[in-house]
Amino acid sequence: MNDDVTNRLHAARALLLVGRNAEAARILRDAIRVDPRDAITLGLLAEAVRDTDPTESNSAARSALDAQPENAWVVTVAAWSADAVGDTDEAIRLIRSAQAIDPSSAYAHQSAAQLLARHVATSDEALVAATRAIELAPHDVDTWVAAGNASFGSDRLDEARTYYEYALQLDPTNLVAQRNLAEVHDARGSMMHSMELLSTLVALDPTDHESRQRIDEVAKRFLQEMVWLSVPVGFVLALVLQLVTEAAG
Repeated sequence: MNDDVTNRLHAARALLLVGRNAEAARILRDAIRVDPRDAITLGLLAEAVRDTDPTESNSAARSALDAQPENAWVVTVAAWSADAVGDTDEAIRLIRSAQAIDPSSAYAHQSAAQLLARHVATSDEALVAATRAIELAPHDVDTWVAAGNASFGSDRLDEARTYYEYALQLDPTNLVAQRNLAEVHDARGSMMHSMELLSTLVALDPTDHESRQRIDEVAKRFLQEMVWLSVPVGFVLALVLQLVTEAAG
C-alpha cells in the first residue's frame, strides 16, 4: 500500500468515526482507483455505504473477500453487507466463518451475537457469542449493546436491560443503547420509562423521526391502557403532553 492510499485510509477512518460516511466513501473510492485490490479499503467502503447503497456495499465486500478470504474483519464486514442486501443465509455463513478464523475477534463475536439473534430461531448461539465478546472487549460499548440485542432477541428482558444500562454507563450518549433500552421498557410494560427515553432521544436529535413515531405509538397504547383502568383522562393527557413538550423543547 503506497503512502497516498495510507493517508486516504486514515482520513476515511476519521470521518467514519464521526458519522461522515458520504465523505469517507468519496475518499475510499478514490483510493480504490489507485489500488483496486486493497481489502481494507474495500471493506471500509462496504461499511461506509452499507446503509445508503447496500448493493455497492456488498460488491465492495465481495471484492475484499476475494482479496483476503482469511481476514476475520473482512469476513465480518462481508457478513454485514450480505445481510444488508437480504442474503441472510450468506450473512450467517460468513459470520460463523469469521468466528472460526479468529476466535479472539471481539468484532466477529459482537456481530455474530446481533446477526444470529436477528435471524436464527434458536438464539443460544447468539448468547454464547455475546458472552465471548464481553470477555474479549469488556470496555467496548458495542459489545454490551450486542449482548443486549442477543438477550432481547431471546425475550430475556431483564438481562437485556442490564446490558443496555451498562452500555450507557460506558457511553451515556450512545443512541442505539438508549433506543433499545426504551424498547425493552416498552416490552416490559413500562411505557412511561419508554417514552421518557424516547423523548430524550428526540431532544438530542430533533430530526429523529423514528423516535418521534415510537413516542406516538407508545403514547396511544398508554392512553388506551389508562382509560381502561379508569384513570382520569385529564391526568393521563397531562403526563403525555409533558413528555411531548420536553421532546419538542
